[in-house]
Amino acid sequence: MGLVLERRPGQAVHIIFDENMSAAEFDELLRNGITVTLTKINDTRSRAKIGFEAPGSITILREELLERRRNSL
Repeated sequence: MGLVLERRPGQAVHIIFDENMSAAEFDELLRNGITVTLTKINDTRSRAKIGFEAPGSITILREELLERRRNSL
């Protein structure tokens, strides 16, 4: 599996498309999609592990990292 993130209720994950993605890459992405899999729910800690499989032209960021990225621009 590709990237695995642990999230609590209310926390977000952002999927960002590369602005330089070609039309052919975008068409392929539309055909194949991005796979998101809930891998585990931990009842005692109120967290879920989520797995993502996406092409390299896709960036997947936790919300707090996206905010840092925006603030550094």
